[in-house]
Amino acid sequence: MVEARFRFEGRCLAGENPKELNPRVAPDFFLREFIRRDKTFFIHPSLILTLQSIRYLVGQEVKVAHVDEGKQGTRGFCASVRCGNLSELKRVCSMLLNQGALSKLTPGKDSIFLEARPSPKETISLEEALDVAFHVNSGYETSGDPFQQVTGNFNGAGLSFGPSQVNFKTGTLVQLFRRLEKVSRDILVGCFSARAHWDEWRGLWDKPVEEQILWGDQHSAGRGKREVKEPWRGYLKRVGQVVEFRQEMVAFSKETYGSQLREALKWLRTVGPHPITDLRCFCALFDLCTQQESLDKAQAQIKARIEKEKPKNQREVVQIACEERARTADAPWQAACLSRCLGILYGAPFSAKEGGKAAKADNPYFSLLPEMEVQGMQKFLASA
Repeated sequence: MVEARFRFEGRCLAGENPKELNPRVAPDFFLREFIRRDKTFFIHPSLILTLQSIRYLVGQEVKVAHVDEGKQGTRGFCASVRCGNLSELKRVCSMLLNQGALSKLTPGKDSIFLEARPSPKETISLEEALDVAFHVNSGYETSGDPFQQVTGNFNGAGLSFGPSQVNFKTGTLVQLFRRLEKVSRDILVGCFSARAHWDEWRGLWDKPVEEQILWGDQHSAGRGKREVKEPWRGYLKRVGQVVEFRQEMVAFSKETYGSQLREALKWLRTVGPHPITDLRCFCALFDLCTQQESLDKAQAQIKARIEKEKPKNQREVVQIACEERARTADAPWQAACLSRCLGILYGAPFSAKEGGKAAKADNPYFSLLPEMEVQGMQKFLASA
């Protein structure tokens, strides 16, 4: 049994002596920044995600000055933050206040006091669970600003982009860009400095997948083809900087992989004795769907093991599903697939050995994974 990295009270990180010395609670924030004057910590995930969003939008280091609210705000949702470019920090925070992501904003001389949008501490809705699943998945898929992540053909997918690494092989990259074009064609075209390059990129959408992958391979560079050549890398990073496009990327990922997750959950109900409602199980299967699309290739193996082993709870059901689906992946990726999903199930890095490889994937968003039930699962499964 792997012990979870964090302790929780409801949805909030809570305690005084963390298991690790100073673990990350988000890609750019560490637990030590949230320690209160009484040496304890109590952090709602809404605050964590809001601060990380501010960091990406500001484009430079943002630090937590302190988290003691006093009489200014709600415990667990507030922090005073500072940045080298305080005017840019104010601009971004004001934008988030107008969008409703912040409920309170008080600029000071060298820092800004903010309160993240209130959210329940003891329950998690379906929409919030999808948001957690999206961020946990991006924690594995990307480093740095996930919306500007551009990856070459290291894995045979041609080219991958954004927080969920949509790509040519699965068709999701073209699907996303067709949606971005509908959001604003003018802004999208403007991300490409040369009109001829835009025309080449736009024409690529209508090519067969094999030609798209070949194009991606020809424009890949670096060790193992993990990088993308300029100017294409720069063009795509510009796309990822547009706020409207970032919002559409999140919506696209939730809809695309949420739909695949729904089908996986429905099928598991036909073979497993325990309906899946646990947040960690939900997020593990969401991550599986972003990597491997579905459980289809391993359904026979999953069903056989469930019948033989008679799992005692939903986590055991999902672990069987993740293990068997990982074993149907190409050998070089089996251990990585399994380590990711089981890491989510247990809320901590998980060592896996499959296909002659070993992997132990870490994730800065284990801080979002308390053990709790997702509300509204029946409605989710009944939706189209």
